[in-house]
Amino acid sequence: MVTVHDEKTGTTHTAQKGTVKDILSTLNINSETVLVVRDNTVITIDKEVQDDDVLTLLSVISGG
Repeated sequence: MVTVHDEKTGTTHTAQKGTVKDILSTLNINSETVLVVRDNTVITIDKEVQDDDVLTLLSVISGG
């Protein structure tokens, strides 16, 4: 299982391994609203995530 920690809400979820896009979709999170960090590195939605990986979701803030 993959552990996903959402910094904004302080919640932690578990998900099956797969791509970042698949995991975000499973958790009903819009990929355009977060940055995904694994091992202190931002990763893209096409990256494969393996069992025992820990992901951190950081909210994207924009303004104009």
